Amino acid sequence: MKKLLFGLLFVASAVLVGLFIGFKAFQSNANIAAQASGIENGPWTTSEAYGDQHADPMLKSAVAMSGLLALKASETIYFTASHDDEGMRLVESCNYLITGRSPRSRWSSITLYDEDHYLIPNDDKVYSQFLPEPGAEFEFLVSPKRPDSGAWLASLGGGKLSMTLRIYNPAQVVYENLASITLPNITRGACQ
Repeated sequence: MKKLLFGLLFVASAVLVGLFIGFKAFQSNANIAAQASGIENGPWTTSEAYGDQHADPMLKSAVAMSGLLALKASETIYFTASHDDEGMRLVESCNYLITGRSPRSRWSSITLYDEDHYLIPNDDKVYSQFLPEPGAEFEFLVSPKRPDSGAWLASLGGGKLSMTLRIYNPAQVVYENLASITLPNITRGACQ
């Protein structure tokens, strides 16, 4: 009886280890597919295949794992940043000044996420900054502590961070210049 129990325990352990290794390999391959189809623009990255029904299954998996429920590329362009303008990883303990001009589109927004791709809870229940009309300048702060004035997104409790810039119904010039259009600056300030 002990041998049978030991055998079952060994098989169950082997199956669990195999599933874990398989999932990690799948996750890694999906991330590689997302990076291979990526377009870089400063600290921001995107893919023309986000939301495309004919996209590679691995890219679709990477999109699903990141929690991005992508609309069709003809409706929305998604840019994601996990580093500042200097290439430093975005972390909750630092302040970041986000500045720029709104892209040519119907409207756009920037949303802050924690390292697990969830919204960061905060007392104000503000998770995104909606950008002003196209071409207008904007500025807001990402920080763990609320500033005395101005627009702000809370990063406290986020660990490593990422931001997603969503550009809804972009102008054709945006589609044609994904790697060169002017996108928001992410400038690191003081860290705690």
